[in-house]
Amino acid sequence: MCYIMRSRPPTAAILSSVLPLVLRWNQVPGQTSVQSSCPSRVMFSMLVVDPDLIDYNGLKLSFGSWSSGIYQISISSDVNHASSRTPGTHLAGGNGRPVEGAITFKPDNSSYWFHFFSDGVTHLTSKPLPPGKEYKVLVGRGSGGTGPFYGKFGRALTETSDPPPGSLVLGSHGDVYAPGGQSVFKDPVSGRYVMVYHYVRKNETFDGQSYLGINFLDFSSGWPVVVD
Repeated sequence: MCYIMRSRPPTAAILSSVLPLVLRWNQVPGQTSVQSSCPSRVMFSMLVVDPDLIDYNGLKLSFGSWSSGIYQISISSDVNHASSRTPGTHLAGGNGRPVEGAITFKPDNSSYWFHFFSDGVTHLTSKPLPPGKEYKVLVGRGSGGTGPFYGKFGRALTETSDPPPGSLVLGSHGDVYAPGGQSVFKDPVSGRYVMVYHYVRKNETFDGQSYLGINFLDFSSGWPVVVD
């Protein structure tokens, strides 16, 4: 089973497929889409992006809508349709705050689930954004995979406040600008936790080439910390 996102601004949808996928990535000005060569089923239609599936008291699918927040729904046992009402449980963001790309993850030896997400605006122009407004990776944690999730100072990720809630995992630094679009997993070879993400370089055109970043994470403090 695969979940893919299809985006045709100003709408988007998450599709499911039970057959092997052959994907084709199309990107033209004003339109970005991922297409599959196999039949797919539209699960629901709204501005939804970045599907993330976990198994926590049954299958749960989270998705972001950028300015409307990140939500989570239950998925049926046949994994072909939603088994709870949409848009579901509100996990983070909302009220115009730009958040997306959520990953909910539980380290083996932790009692917490961690909700990683990309906050801010990705590199869309040739000029840098006001400091702090660019993409960055934030996190909250909770006792379960369905939230609620809180930052280090106890604020829920769904709160509307300034600065917005969520604890910084990785932001712009050195020549790395606007890191985000992250994924987190445990490396089966080294046994260490890994975060991968994309970014641009400050000394290059901001709307130019993107790079892949790879860092280890350490959870021993109770929060994810980027380490060597």
